[in-house]
Amino acid sequence: MSAAAAYAAVYLLLTAPGWPIGRAMFGRGPMGWITGAALGYGASALALWVPIAIGHPTTPAFLLAWMAAVAAGLLAARGIRSPALELQPWLRRDRVAFASVLLLIALLMFPLTRVGERDADGSRLYRAYFTADFIWHTALASELGKYAMPPRNPYFARQEIHYYWTYFLPPAIIAASGPGLLRDVQFALKMNELMAALVFGGVLFALARAATGSGPAAAAGLAIALVAASAEGAYALYDLAQRSRPFWLVTNLNIDAVAAWRWGGLRIDGLMRALWYNPQHSTSCTLGMVACIVAVTGGVSMPRAAVLVAAGALALSVTFNPFIGAVLGAVYGIVLLTETIRVGTWRMLWRQSVVPLAAVLALGWCVANRMLEGAGAALLFGWGGLARHAPVATLLVSLGPLLAIGAVGVLRRGVGPPRGLTLAAALSALSLVLMYFVRLDVDAAWVGFRAGQLLQIGLAILAARALAAGRSTVSRAAGITVAVVVLVAGLPTLMIDLYNVQDVSNRAMGPGFHWTIAVTPPQQEAFSWMRRATRPDAVVQMDPAAHGRETWSLIPSFGARRMAAGQAIALLPQPDQARLTARVSALYASLDAEAAAEEARALGIDYLYVDERERALYTAAALDKFSTSASFLPVFRNSLVVVYAVRR
Repeated sequence: MSAAAAYAAVYLLLTAPGWPIGRAMFGRGPMGWITGAALGYGASALALWVPIAIGHPTTPAFLLAWMAAVAAGLLAARGIRSPALELQPWLRRDRVAFASVLLLIALLMFPLTRVGERDADGSRLYRAYFTADFIWHTALASELGKYAMPPRNPYFARQEIHYYWTYFLPPAIIAASGPGLLRDVQFALKMNELMAALVFGGVLFALARAATGSGPAAAAGLAIALVAASAEGAYALYDLAQRSRPFWLVTNLNIDAVAAWRWGGLRIDGLMRALWYNPQHSTSCTLGMVACIVAVTGGVSMPRAAVLVAAGALALSVTFNPFIGAVLGAVYGIVLLTETIRVGTWRMLWRQSVVPLAAVLALGWCVANRMLEGAGAALLFGWGGLARHAPVATLLVSLGPLLAIGAVGVLRRGVGPPRGLTLAAALSALSLVLMYFVRLDVDAAWVGFRAGQLLQIGLAILAARALAAGRSTVSRAAGITVAVVVLVAGLPTLMIDLYNVQDVSNRAMGPGFHWTIAVTPPQQEAFSWMRRATRPDAVVQMDPAAHGRETWSLIPSFGARRMAAGQAIALLPQPDQARLTARVSALYASLDAEAAAEEARALGIDYLYVDERERALYTAAALDKFSTSASFLPVFRNSLVVVYAVRR
């Protein structure tokens, strides 16, 4: 069995705890299986956390925890009268549409195959922005595989990491304790990301079909959201033509950020970028969408079992990303409250009280695991920051095609249940409010990224409504015409982005970094030695200033070792980050070997790393002190890299 097939099989086993619940809720059709897969992965992630939390992270303990999750799923399903929610039967055309969505996503995930690709000289190649997300995820998964709880921060070894790492537990454990065939962190992350993308697409299709009653329309709406949401590619081509510049220059553009660069406003990444770069966020969306499916299909009069399943789905969503879980929980509540107001079934609404309670408990779990420290204080409210810069122009260029067809979907009548329109409209409106009136003081773009992703989910459902078969020839023709116009306007962005994201031959300089980063064979040799010859909790330090934004995560990501200080660009800034990194730079620059050794010991550094970047920044005299002083011992050397042990 190939490694890819073996990992896919393991991932399917991870989803097994949710299968009985999905089938009990929605029957034996695809909807039951795909929602069950989402719930199962979430349940398995929490189950695998238990052995680590109690201090017994062994393979038998992990297997026992997973088996307990499967047993819990079977037991929960026995209490559900199946199917708990009555659905419009899936016809052959619905199944074909469902399969087409999964095939489209699988094809669009092709760039993952080129992450870490080797060139002729053996260097491993990473295209930006995989260097900002995938490389950081490698460091996080490597840290989780050391089974410290709470996990340590791989960039600041003496601190805990404040990040929602739930999604990464399964691939981290598989890479650390799974079969030998699968013990590669980056391989595990790529395979997990592919499988998570398929589940995301399947659940979004199921939600859109539940909201419209049409599988083909759901597939068409989702396809437009994936491939033609943005006009930034068309705008970039127009701009180049206006300036008589060659079109090939788009290969040197971050095409999905053109609007933000042009007007200095919010950055709104497409859904495919969420699947390529941020599987933790998209998986949180997946779980929240399961609850939304329950709301659309069951309404406020849903049976108690459905309420409990929705509560569990939203709670799991919160553990994967509290922000996304909270937003989708609010949308769930808006759908049911709107229906209650419309039909007057107030006595049924009280049963939903378990849903916010479950979300609060999930948030408490996140707090107990110290995932969120500092995040709440960073929230700012009101119209400010990037949102104030050309808000209309930025939005129209970033999402104009999808907004146009979504607006048509709002106007359509007689398509699907009223709850479907309520959900899509509420999610779209709430996302817009968050984009323009909520921000982080330490990362002005983060809320826009996440809310923009949620906005596109809402607009995908509205697009499906627009494309649902009308009762007249004129209606159908209008829908097809709008879809064609949207594809013409939006497809260039995806095509350019798809080419750029897999193009590891482009070594040109981007905005402050090269478009492709190479990890050379000598560096790989050093990192292999590091993983083999040093303790898992060893602190191996490189100079953060020398490595900048390009190779900022070399040691934690490729050497799987912690640093005393680093530039953790994927995390909220640490209070003493600048001071610690300055101390490390001073250590490298110092001509006093004994003072440098004392500083290294004070920082808890076990090894110092030197390659071409340190040599380019510091004088030969400053670096020679490591070779000439008895306080440092060369323990690894090749043509490029030297590693020195700090004598105690």
